Amino acid sequence: MKITFRQELDYFFHSRMFIVIFALALTVTVFGALQGLNERTVAISEFNDVRIHAYSSQQEFLSDLKKPYKITEETDGTDQVKTSVDNAASYMFSNVVTSKAQLGPVGFPIYVLKTMGLIFLPVIAAVVAIMMGTYDFKYGTLKRKLGTSSWRAIILGKVLAIAVITAGFYLSVSLISMISCLILPNFAAPFDLSKYGNLTVTYSISELLSTISITFFVGLIFALIMGSLGLLIKNSTVVIVPLFLFYFAVPNLGAYDLRNGMLALLSTVGKNLVAQPTPFFPVSTSQAVAVVLAWLALVLIISFGFLYKFLRYKL
Repeated sequence: MKITFRQELDYFFHSRMFIVIFALALTVTVFGALQGLNERTVAISEFNDVRIHAYSSQQEFLSDLKKPYKITEETDGTDQVKTSVDNAASYMFSNVVTSKAQLGPVGFPIYVLKTMGLIFLPVIAAVVAIMMGTYDFKYGTLKRKLGTSSWRAIILGKVLAIAVITAGFYLSVSLISMISCLILPNFAAPFDLSKYGNLTVTYSISELLSTISITFFVGLIFALIMGSLGLLIKNSTVVIVPLFLFYFAVPNLGAYDLRNGMLALLSTVGKNLVAQPTPFFPVSTSQAVAVVLAWLALVLIISFGFLYKFLRYKL
């Protein structure tokens, strides 16, 4: 397995795929920064709208500002959630404070991993895994590998390489996000918080580590599933096109949909963020883990079963 693992990494670096991965990590971070700055501007605008139009007097507004707020979420059994708030002044002020904190060195990586982890990060990891799974068929290197390694070692080498590359991708996004915070606050919309109170929002290192772990787990599961399908189908284009259709065109099919399990897991991190709510059919965390692992096991059994027969009887 060590030999096949090195072979997979050799292909990854010699094909210059690592440059593409780094460029995508940088692009995702820039996109997250633009979205985070926009969330900051929107939060300030909404706060000012509530302050000016929703209250008849400044005293009434300042009074509500000191009171806590309560968020109520309702669902009709679909993946859409209706949210209502009982104290708009306090809620909007909290959003303004949070929108600033989530542009910080700890908050921003959490923000990027959570918001970009809903769609972009798993899809990028999956595309890389598909390329890693199919290149042996494309370049005809599988027979040569089988001359020195068993089919089990080849598969384990690919799985380990996909896991390492996916981990590197998510860590790159996290590190680039942290570094970008050195200049990001300079582009944020200014707002004097001291006039309205001393509310503070902070993010801990444990929250960041939890977010990295869970988003990586979701991305890895999806990458392994799509990489296994690449091994089964042997053509990257034939796998990538349905991947995009599945992820962007097909609606969430319910509690046992793979994407629903992924979204449910992502909803457990980054809860204290100013961001769009995660749309998913309500399931517990344990159910979500069971769903994604069941899908992974199903795809691995089917893909590796067919691949085993292919390697035994076709080569």
